[in-house]
Order: sequence, then C-alpha cells, then structure tokens
Amino acid sequence: MKMARKLFLGLAACSALSVFADPANAALLSADFGTSVSPVAPGFTAVTASGTSVGPYTVSWLSNANTYSSGASDPLLRDFLYDNAGSSTLTVNIDGLTASTPYSLTLYSYNPDLTVSTNFSPGAGTTGPVLNVANNGSSLFTAASPLVQATGTYTSNGSGNLKLLVTGTTGDGYGPRFNGFVVTAVPEPSAAVLAITASAIGLGAYRRRTSRVRSI
Repeated sequence: MKMARKLFLGLAACSALSVFADPANAALLSADFGTSVSPVAPGFTAVTASGTSVGPYTVSWLSNANTYSSGASDPLLRDFLYDNAGSSTLTVNIDGLTASTPYSLTLYSYNPDLTVSTNFSPGAGTTGPVLNVANNGSSLFTAASPLVQATGTYTSNGSGNLKLLVTGTTGDGYGPRFNGFVVTAVPEPSAAVLAITASAIGLGAYRRRTSRVRSI
C-alpha cells in the first residue's frame, strides 16, 4: 500500500510539473551577437547583421550599431553589439512574435577589461521592466554567471514586435554592450492551475479510497 501511495504521489507531481517542461515553454530564440568569424555559443544562433532571420523571427537594430569580437574566452561573452557612433542608446527589435503576448527575455551584457553597467528598457509598444546588468570586465566570467545577465518578462505589441532600448556606460565612449539574448515562452497561468488542480483532485480521491479500504 505504501509503495502504491508513493507511486501515485510521484505521478501526481509529474502531472503538475509537466506543463512547465512542455516544449512550448522552451527557448524560442537564442541570439549571439558577433562578427561573421567570431565563435557562436552552443545552442545559440549567430546574429551578425541587422535584419538577420532566425526561423520565423527577425532581429534588427538601428544603422549606427555594429558587432565586434573581443578577447573573452566565453563564446557568448566574447562578441557583442555596440554603437559605433558613440551613442549611449542601442535600439534592438525582435519581430515575428505573437501579438500582445508576454515573453521571458534573458539579456547579456559584458566586455572584458571594462566595467559595464547596462540598462535594458522596453521601447515604444513594448511593456516590461527596466533591468540592469553590472559587472567588472577584469573578472573572468562565463555566460552562466548571474553578474552578466538579467531576466524579465516583456509583452510584445499588437504586431508581434518587441523593442528594447539598451543604455549604459563602459568608459570607452562607445556606450553599452549587448552580447545576446534568449526569448522563452511564458507558461499560461491557466494551464498550470489546471494541472495542479487535477493533481489535487486525484490525490483527494486516492486518500478517500484508501481510507475506505482501511475501515473495512
């Protein structure tokens, strides 16, 4: 009986959590900004020019931005998008998303040998938080470090566009650095609630059934 109970509880937990492991909630777009010859991070797609298409999505930016490859060892942190006109603001667009839909974005900012403080803000038509990434480039970070990334939920506009305004300083006159980003679908709350509710109902039914068996 104890073994059956453990098995049932395990199945209930898997049911409740399966919605979060659904492939629909996996990364939709993983972009690594860089040059045509710089290394690309595993699992990412190289974005070397404005207007790059990655499946159904398009990544673009204003004409005065450019990509660059530095000496960092981590393939995602090694290269980045920056403003070659010395502006303090980068405007980056992600098109091809579902209209008026929330997405989780993980944003990376790093430059070796420079202290980076970068703000990511929603542009016109996009809603979401202002995120900050601050780190000291003299340290040997990897992309897994929480100091080179920030994550927040941003909602696309009615045309399926996400616009990010990237601002900040690095001390060399070229403004912020933007190494790459990951776009992930946000699980629908209703699906999570239904899965947890169904598991709770099943667990309650199991307990009532075992209680009746013991009383016989």
